[in-house]
Amino acid sequence: MTMRTFCVLLVDDEVLLLRAMERQLRKTRWRVVSETDSTRALAVARAEGVAAIVSDAWMPNVDGPTLLTAVREELPHVIRVLMSGSADGAFLEGAKRTGLAHHVLDKPWPSSALTGLLEEIHARITREQIRDEVQQGTYVGDPQRIAAAMVDQGVLNGPDDES
Repeated sequence: MTMRTFCVLLVDDEVLLLRAMERQLRKTRWRVVSETDSTRALAVARAEGVAAIVSDAWMPNVDGPTLLTAVREELPHVIRVLMSGSADGAFLEGAKRTGLAHHVLDKPWPSSALTGLLEEIHARITREQIRDEVQQGTYVGDPQRIAAAMVDQGVLNGPDDES
C-alpha cells in the first residue's frame, strides 16, 4: 500500500498559539507544517500536499473564510478546519453548514480537542485510501484492514450486524 504521510497545515497569525499547537502535535506521527502569513498558506498547502488545514478565522490580509474558500476551490480533497476565539458559535456553525469548513473549533479548546479531531480526520482518510486501493485492486496489506475498510463503507456487514 502506498499510504502517504498525513500532513496537516496550521495557519494562525498568533505565533504563540501556533507554536503551542505544533508542540501538541509533535507527539503524533504526522508531518506538521505551519504558516503565520495567511497570504502564503494556499501555496504552502499546494507545495506540501496537505491532507488537512486548520486555519484561524481572523487574520490580517486574508482571513480564514477567504483562505478556506480558496482551498475548497483549488484543493477540494483537503479537509478544512476553521477555528476562532472571537467568533460567535453561529458564525462557526454557519461555516460548517455552508461547506466552508468540515469542522470548527472554538478557542480555547481542551488540549485533546485538536489532536482528537485530527485523529478522526486521519482515520477517515486512511479508510478512504484503503477502500479506493481495494476497489482498484492495488491494495497489498493486512486483510483485516481491508475488511474493516469494507465494513466502514457498508460493503460488508460488521461482526455485530445481522447477516
